[in-house]
Amino acid sequence: MTGRRRWTLDVALTTVVAFLVALAAGRIVAWMAWLLAWPGDDRPWWVSLPAAGAAIAVLVVAFARVTPATTEAYAHGVNHGGLAIGPAPSRFVALVSGVGVGAPLGPDEPMMYFGGSLGAFVARRTGRPERWCVLAGATAALAMVIGAPIAAALFASEVARRGVPRRRDRLPLAIGAVAAWGARRLSGDTGGVLGIDPGFTLSRVAVGALAIGGVAALVGRLFVPAIRAAKRMQVPLGLRVCVVLITLGTAIVVGWWATGEAIFLGPGERLRDWAVGASQPGLLAAALVFAVLVVAMVACGVIGGLFLPLLSLGSLLGVLIGRAWLPDVPYVACAGIGACCLLAAGHGTPFTAAAVAFATFGWSSTAWLAVVGVALASSAAGDHSVTTFQIRAVAAGHPLHRRADRRSAR
Repeated sequence: MTGRRRWTLDVALTTVVAFLVALAAGRIVAWMAWLLAWPGDDRPWWVSLPAAGAAIAVLVVAFARVTPATTEAYAHGVNHGGLAIGPAPSRFVALVSGVGVGAPLGPDEPMMYFGGSLGAFVARRTGRPERWCVLAGATAALAMVIGAPIAAALFASEVARRGVPRRRDRLPLAIGAVAAWGARRLSGDTGGVLGIDPGFTLSRVAVGALAIGGVAALVGRLFVPAIRAAKRMQVPLGLRVCVVLITLGTAIVVGWWATGEAIFLGPGERLRDWAVGASQPGLLAAALVFAVLVVAMVACGVIGGLFLPLLSLGSLLGVLIGRAWLPDVPYVACAGIGACCLLAAGHGTPFTAAAVAFATFGWSSTAWLAVVGVALASSAAGDHSVTTFQIRAVAAGHPLHRRADRRSAR
């Protein structure tokens, strides 16, 4: 077989895998969204479901003898040339039973791992390039969750290795993004690549972007060590189950009783919606409680991602800063810039955060100011990340850079 024909077959298989993964992930995401929207705030009987589901998720992970760290498994596999796909079925059951019924983590990064696992499975059965299928499948699955194909492609690379994607990885990442874009169009979604220009002037947003970026860096420096410490904790199984039941059950019930809404259900969308009309003290208290819940779920071993929770916490942070110090900055700008800045500071993924900014605000001055805030937050937050196996960025051409490339290619 000639090299050109082999390359064509590799591209074709990668495209088919990415498109099928996108379709499957889209159905799963739609089902999870329906499940989270199903319980009404006027029917209090459902408040025990998230705590019970999270406890079941902890038990599934424990009895299957796997780790809940899907992001670390993905990053380690990408950096070292082999994704561990054996634990994928049990991890998927744990994701559905926990996050699927409202545990305060996201389906984002686990879905990225599952998409990469499906790609690896097909590649190993067909003898085609595994790395291509892994990156394309991961990108397609994540894009169906977050609704931003370009950001998903950048994150699928950047969560494992900071910086611009390697040249050899750009084609499979692009294939995954295009496959997700096509799958979303089939489902009737017309957004995702570029958002709508909100029409805010440069002078109204500039100070807000700098202030939010600086504060997001400080918050990231607190949140990242908390998450990494939670991941290292060795808590007995019985205690983990009790902590999940008590903390999550209590917080959801109290939050619902205090606000009349299930603000702590899911990865933060309900909390963001409630924040529009909330008082500043109430919003601050709710944001702190949600952050504690996220750390507690990670410490107890509930499978879930931090992409969407970081966006939610960042939105709340931006709104709090805007209400306290920046009354002239529009609410939407504060929320969007805060989400992008905390994502960059917490996950160490500034290029992904910049892509999210353009997917939110379009090709506008607000998006470019959000990028400035992202750069400030990322540089001030340093090299730390909530992802343990993320390779730090170094200068291109530096010997450490070349050695990192060789290690990840093995």
